[in-house]
Amino acid sequence: RSKQFASIHPTTSRVDLGIKLKDVPPKGRLEAAGSWNGMVTHRVRLSSVADVDAELKAWLKQAYDAA
Repeated sequence: RSKQFASIHPTTSRVDLGIKLKDVPPKGRLEAAGSWNGMVTHRVRLSSVADVDAELKAWLKQAYDAA
């Protein structure tokens, strides 16, 4: 893609995944990014590989397709 649609930010205890999803309301683990990162609209906090599930993959595909 010519436009960025997601970003990964490691922390000491987890990985934060930023996703650019316009017009998608934050809900549950799909948090509003707020001032955390100006490029993305949402953030998902990942603490284990199990957090990378079908729901997260669908959000990433939606962001990729819109980029």
